[in-house]
Amino acid sequence: MEKIKIPNGLFAYRATAEDTFKIGGFGTCDDCGQFAAKGYLVPVLNHYQCPRCFHEFKSFAKNYPEDLSFQKRTMEYFESKIPLGVEISDWADREHLLELMDSADLYPYVFSGDTADGKTCLIYIHSQMIVQFINEEKPRARIYHRDGTIDDPQEVVT
Repeated sequence: MEKIKIPNGLFAYRATAEDTFKIGGFGTCDDCGQFAAKGYLVPVLNHYQCPRCFHEFKSFAKNYPEDLSFQKRTMEYFESKIPLGVEISDWADREHLLELMDSADLYPYVFSGDTADGKTCLIYIHSQMIVQFINEEKPRARIYHRDGTIDDPQEVVT
């Protein structure tokens, strides 16, 4: 399970159907009722959503201050039952990047390299966040925040 912050400031988790078993779920989207092997846990709703329903939710969701205590309690419950981690793919390991953030003497700090599958990667380290750029057909960037949250990869406009 991986914690992310959506554009309106609410939190969600990338999760799998198997993750939902640990909290009494079956991998079924609480909105459309379809099975989703991969989806999102949305603490403010206490829902598991398939990618389609989650992206629809993100388009209209509002961040109401009165919902934050419920979101926090639900997040604490999810994290007590399902371990947080980052799916390792072409994106860097979050723990390694946070170590780099803590060890960098000067900010900003930038380095580049290649991912395991040969894509060019640039990482920008700032005192409060790390931005990783992956050069693909459509370049993307992901932001790692010091508090452990990770924003969804965003397409980079060049």
